[in-house]
Amino acid sequence: KYTKDFGQKHGVEDVRLYEEATLREKEELKEKIRKVHKHVQKMEAKLRYNETRKLDEEVKKAEKQLKTEKKVLQKKEEESKAVTTALDELQNKVDELTVEYGKLKQDAQDSQIEAVEVEKVKEEIAAEKSAQVKKMTAEENKIEKLRASRHDLLRQAHVDQVELPLIGGGVTGRKRQRANGEEDEDEDDDNDRSKKAKLHSDIGSDVQKGESQSASQDPSGSLGFSQDDSKYVKRDDAETANLDFSMLTENLNNLSEKEKETIKKKYEQTLHDLIEELAKMQPNMKAQERYEDVSKLLKSTEDKLNDARNQSRVVEQGFDQIKQQRLERFMKMFEHVELTIDRIYKDLTKSKKHALGGNAYLTLSNTEEPWLGGIKFNAMPPTKRFRDMDQLSGGEKTVAALALLFAIHSFHPAPFFVMDEVDAALDNVNVFKVSSYIKQNSNNFQCLVISLKDAFYDKADALVGIYREKEMNCSRVATMDLTKYET
Repeated sequence: KYTKDFGQKHGVEDVRLYEEATLREKEELKEKIRKVHKHVQKMEAKLRYNETRKLDEEVKKAEKQLKTEKKVLQKKEEESKAVTTALDELQNKVDELTVEYGKLKQDAQDSQIEAVEVEKVKEEIAAEKSAQVKKMTAEENKIEKLRASRHDLLRQAHVDQVELPLIGGGVTGRKRQRANGEEDEDEDDDNDRSKKAKLHSDIGSDVQKGESQSASQDPSGSLGFSQDDSKYVKRDDAETANLDFSMLTENLNNLSEKEKETIKKKYEQTLHDLIEELAKMQPNMKAQERYEDVSKLLKSTEDKLNDARNQSRVVEQGFDQIKQQRLERFMKMFEHVELTIDRIYKDLTKSKKHALGGNAYLTLSNTEEPWLGGIKFNAMPPTKRFRDMDQLSGGEKTVAALALLFAIHSFHPAPFFVMDEVDAALDNVNVFKVSSYIKQNSNNFQCLVISLKDAFYDKADALVGIYREKEMNCSRVATMDLTKYET
């Protein structure tokens, strides 16, 4: 590609062919000069011979012929000098083109190295992005758990009719509503109450109506604590926005888990004593029975919810493991095939004229999840510029397909190959290359080839022929072991 661009730039179609033609002309000119010198020597020898014989006429004739030959020799020498000068100029031009070609080739290599480094940086950024997403997901799970715990505490406080203190001296719950001249049972008739009072009344109403009503409002069974715009999250935020924590006598942040558990039991015992005292003051067996039923239903629903969350977490972890295993197995095979296919394609396309052969590349469309994208296969035969696979000829496509097949086979070898007239679109040169490659690698795998070209099956170890038996009007099989004739 580079030599072609250089040739077009300096008016030379092919630098190598032009250099070979110039050298060939120089050699032919040297041969002509050598013949002229030889002829001159012969003529001088004849002249000396004639001088010894003292033949004046022959001497004059020889001298005349000698002068003629010297003129011809002088003319040839002048032509030789002109050709030599032209050759030197062309050689200088070739040297300049070679230096420029080397610089461009070095620039191309530097560009490839830079592209590889950019790809590595891209992969590092993708990995860092994935780690940040995982960390964000973990933090969101923690927030969801804390919101769920807060919601349970608020709901339990309303069930137990606990009045939560607010900043400024107010309280939440029924007492505050009664202080404003409102009752829980009248919430449907009063549309002018404040937003927060209505929020507390809704929570109390949800608890009194039981878990069945909550399930009917949220059929999915999830209260949506992971979403900031969830009505339950907004309601809990409004509920806890102005809570006054100054009444807490202990600083729970600096306590151990055991000390926190002790304080929790203390509060639970105090709450239990207060509930018993309230029960004695206003005994209501139905309320206690209703509370127990609702508590059992709540506990059952929470257990089911926790089980569902645990099952979902286990399934998600299993899915992530399988997804990672799939990616690792796919990339292991892809990397092997990517490294192997170029070497195999070079073996299938190289020749004496093109010792390096062609190039083949595999490229992933999606590097993070390759199964969501595709794999692009590009092959560049010798002396051909880069082009898409659909622009190659039938024979070039066949050679590229065979290279891909052999590269995949090298990763996970099969017991044998069956090839049905793969050489149909190949010329004799490519048939010879493919058959030679299969012959060289016959120790690694067995290959059964169906072919109609003798240039292909003459390298086989054995032949199996099918022919028609005219007398019996049936097919016959003929076999021949060619290993006996190997030299």
